Amino acid sequence: MKHLPLEQYITLFNPEKLDNIPSYIVPKPEWPRSCSAVAMDMGGTNFRIGRVTFDSEGNPSISELQKETMPGVKEEIDIKDFFDFFEAKKKEYNADRVGLCFSYRAEILNKNEARIIGLSKGVRIRNSENQILKAAVVNDTTAAQLGTRNANMGLILGTGLNISYIHNGMIINSECGRYTHFPTEDFDFGALAEMQVSGAYLNPLIEKCEKEGLASRDELLERAANIVAAEIYGIGKHYKLGKLNIAAEGSVFYNVTALREKIQANLDSLDIEYKILDGRDKTLIGAAIAALI
Repeated sequence: MKHLPLEQYITLFNPEKLDNIPSYIVPKPEWPRSCSAVAMDMGGTNFRIGRVTFDSEGNPSISELQKETMPGVKEEIDIKDFFDFFEAKKKEYNADRVGLCFSYRAEILNKNEARIIGLSKGVRIRNSENQILKAAVVNDTTAAQLGTRNANMGLILGTGLNISYIHNGMIINSECGRYTHFPTEDFDFGALAEMQVSGAYLNPLIEKCEKEGLASRDELLERAANIVAAEIYGIGKHYKLGKLNIAAEGSVFYNVTALREKIQANLDSLDIEYKILDGRDKTLIGAAIAALI
């Protein structure tokens, strides 16, 4: 396996080649006060819903929390059944303001509509492509950033990889896990950056490489840390974000300690100021804020 230094990954990373999808969410300096919204989280195979209430000082609390299997996981359903489920949940919560964290591919059309591009992660819903979701829709990275105080960047490093950031006042979803301009090896599962970094690929990659003597666990973690740090640094510098307050979320970031430490050591070696903020379990709060601003 070729060893490339962090500096080379930084040189190879061009933020302008990312999708950089606008969220149409413009965060306000202060969080909502003395109000509430219903928030839904459709991610992976799970569905969560709760009522998020902000007190007079802007502190959030979640009540009436429900968690169940995402429609379309146990059996294939039609899009009509999905929308019936969605509307029934709104009615159950008497919801006039709904924020939806939608962790599948979607095009955000405006603050209150999104077009479904495709579903994955074991969810099977017929005729879902190009259907319109009517809610304040945000993806999980944007929701984690929005739901973490003072964050100007969101980082998801779990099943996948993604970064969101603020540019011209708006949160932008970079889709950096889909970057294809880093070098790959013959043993990689593909050219996407997240295929060298994220939980869906990293563990199988380590097992394969160690079994066949292609690369060590430490080498693969070092490469993954270089990619993540290069993308954080590159986005921060390119869009002149100043100090990075990174709302970090994801099982790989928090559970693979060696990788997290390598990422932070890389960032510490660069000319950038940053702070890692705990973005775990903030998606419902972020979705609620999206509905209220």
